[in-house]
Amino acid sequence: MKKFYATRATSNLNYSRFLYSPSLVREVSLVAVVAFLSNFSPANAGVSGDTGNGQPNNVKTNEQVQSVGVFAPVSLDEQAMASVPVSAGVMSVDVTAGAEGLQANEMSGGAHSVEIFAPSIEQAAVLEPLHAGMTIRNGRPNSSVTADEQAQSFEVFALIGEQPASDNHSTQFLTRAMPNVLPITEEDYGESHPLSSGYNSQAIGNSAIAMGPWAQTKDIDNIAIGKMAHASGKSAIAIGSEYHKENGDDYTTAKGDYTTAVGAISKALDYGATALGHRAYAYNNRSISIGFYSRAYNYGSIALGSQAEAKVDGGVAIGKGSVASIPGNIAGYDPITGKNTTQTNVIWKSSPDFGAVSVGVITGDAKDWKTRQITGIAAGTLDTDAVNVAQLKALRAFAAQGWKLSVGGANATDVSIGGTVDLAAGSTNLKITKGEKDNNIKFDLAKDITLDRAKVGGNTLDATGLVITSGPKITTAGIDAGNKEIKNIKAGELSANSQQAVTGSQLYATNNNVTQNTNKITEANTKITKNTADITTANSNISSLDKNISTYFGGGANVLQGKGPTYKIQDQQYNDVGSAFEGVNSSFTNVNNKITEVKKNLLVKQEEETKLLSSDEVSKKGTGVITIGKETGGIEISVLNQDKFTRTISGLSGGKLTENSNEAVNGSQMYVLGNKIATYLGGGADFGYGNWSDPAFKIKTIKDDGSEGEESYMNIAAAFEGVGTSFTNIKNELKKEINNVVSDSLVKQDKETEPITIGEGTDGNEISILNQEKNSRTISGLKAGTLADTSTEAVNGAQLYTLGDKVAKTLGGGASYENGTWVTPTFTVKNFNSEGSVSETTYDDVASAFTGVGNSFEKVKDSFKNIKN
Repeated sequence: MKKFYATRATSNLNYSRFLYSPSLVREVSLVAVVAFLSNFSPANAGVSGDTGNGQPNNVKTNEQVQSVGVFAPVSLDEQAMASVPVSAGVMSVDVTAGAEGLQANEMSGGAHSVEIFAPSIEQAAVLEPLHAGMTIRNGRPNSSVTADEQAQSFEVFALIGEQPASDNHSTQFLTRAMPNVLPITEEDYGESHPLSSGYNSQAIGNSAIAMGPWAQTKDIDNIAIGKMAHASGKSAIAIGSEYHKENGDDYTTAKGDYTTAVGAISKALDYGATALGHRAYAYNNRSISIGFYSRAYNYGSIALGSQAEAKVDGGVAIGKGSVASIPGNIAGYDPITGKNTTQTNVIWKSSPDFGAVSVGVITGDAKDWKTRQITGIAAGTLDTDAVNVAQLKALRAFAAQGWKLSVGGANATDVSIGGTVDLAAGSTNLKITKGEKDNNIKFDLAKDITLDRAKVGGNTLDATGLVITSGPKITTAGIDAGNKEIKNIKAGELSANSQQAVTGSQLYATNNNVTQNTNKITEANTKITKNTADITTANSNISSLDKNISTYFGGGANVLQGKGPTYKIQDQQYNDVGSAFEGVNSSFTNVNNKITEVKKNLLVKQEEETKLLSSDEVSKKGTGVITIGKETGGIEISVLNQDKFTRTISGLSGGKLTENSNEAVNGSQMYVLGNKIATYLGGGADFGYGNWSDPAFKIKTIKDDGSEGEESYMNIAAAFEGVGTSFTNIKNELKKEINNVVSDSLVKQDKETEPITIGEGTDGNEISILNQEKNSRTISGLKAGTLADTSTEAVNGAQLYTLGDKVAKTLGGGASYENGTWVTPTFTVKNFNSEGSVSETTYDDVASAFTGVGNSFEKVKDSFKNIKN
């Protein structure tokens, strides 16, 4: 049984030459030192050595307190040591072996006892016994010292073997390791004091130590411990045995300044490299290789674990068989673009010479890859922190909320990720199209627009017609000019079947023609009246004659008295009726001839009548046609009086109103016609008492700028032209309004750059695309949005799927993301228990997996402590 106790020294330990490297290396080095020193013979208080035969001598109990024994070498079979407590030193090695000749001694108060061991192998340096009250000089004890002197002195000069007796270097490293045990004198530490122990060992370099067969150092402060251990380079340390001659340099090697190689055939081959473990190789500057057959090939690389390999600068391979092969300066994947990022900051791109950390193998064929779960990871905070599954779950839950879509800020509805927003027009008046090869949406008006009603200002256009406020109305019931002039009317067709409107000029011409005919008729009536008056006078005379002839025969004759008349006829007197009648007959003949001549010359006649008619009879006669100037020429009938004034023809029956009619029309007909026309025309038109009042058509107009106005028109054509202009302006205004509707629409498209915007010119923080049943819609054809820290673009389902799929593949552990469903990964971590056993634990998130790894590291650390202790 060999035990090594390393008690932490006080601050004076800075003199110890064992403090060449960090604590772990120091402790491992001490283990190796003890392995070589464990065969040294003890020096016990209360036991003195005999330099002649090496057998211990007894000392008295009262001498134990101050005595120090140093034994000479004995054979392996003769070595024997008793386990003696050490209470004053910093180190103690108890070596127990079966031996003879050792007499146990009772000890009390071993406050100052110290055990110092010398090598027991052949040709090792031998320490002579040192007893209380003596020193050893030139290999022999000297007891001529006082008790006070011996407390301050500890000198061993008797050395045999490879070193001369006068060389005390072999003991200095032991005495300086125990400053609290024995005081030391001030020395010059700049001196070169190499130490070599072992067959063909070489300690070259100031303060170098070479221990073991063929151990070799080549530079200052080197330590080479173990068979064929080689240390070269400032402060290099090589600890480990085993050598295979057939492989040439197949031995433990620390080559380069500040290199450390601990383990059988371990190699640290460049500046600051560290290799720990059997055949652990650290090839490059500042590389670290820890573990059985581990390899750190590149600058600053770290391989931690059995057969772990770090193959790139700054790469880190953690765990059995892990390979770090991805170098630094690599751009990360951008889930927005689906490609590696173009950003160059350290968040998106790894730093040069900082290779990736690997806990598995992802080189070669994918089917040969090896992966691990990383558990126990806390939620990351910074942009460069790792995230755990809990954060991804939270992200997934947040992403599943989707976004809200509304119209006009109302009826907002959630649209989930992967959902479809379908845009539909509310009528055929609007057309919505999407590009076949892109996600561009276009909103267009249909070529044929169907509206129940269109309102422009206060004007209304619907199925019944156009109603202009305070103006004309054109409806299915007819046209109401609204007491406005209608101008610019084209002359209508004048025919029996014509339904076209006539113009004022046409009516004016008609009025002129009627006036001329009326004048001619009046003139004819005047002539007829004159002739009728003459005829009436003649008839009256004849009638008077007939009535009075029985009373008197003229000339004062009195038939009753028998008084003959005296007739003077045309200067002829007749005294009897017969003579008078002869004279009268002669006069009648002349008169009749005159009447006949008048009758023959009369222009007014009634057909099929033989007698002359009185004026009453002419006016009352209901049969026969009265003609005027039938038998004479001329194209005009005038009823002017003798003073050339016009006359009125009264009693005129209404003439026929036909296409071929040439009958005169009377005033009532003209009144009816004029009144009807005036009524139809409106606008203040009037035909009262034969006087025509022109209409004034006032029409509410729509100007080309869309504003309202009022115009007066003096004729129908002009009014209709104004209406036409208003229609044109209304059309333009409707077009403008439609354009304004498009312009004022929340959905717009720039004609030049062609992007479509929704609600760009209005407030609100929500867009809803709910349908009228409050159901959500799907937005399809969505182009992949930009994925950047400042991006506000929507992402599509493919992007989210890519993100989820990449995350799942990156996580491994069976994680997957299919059809929006996340399958949780399972990370398996090997756990190293404190008693050395290995078990496996599964985790479903990265943080827990890393926690498991951390726990394993803690247990591994505890195992190292157990080894140290």
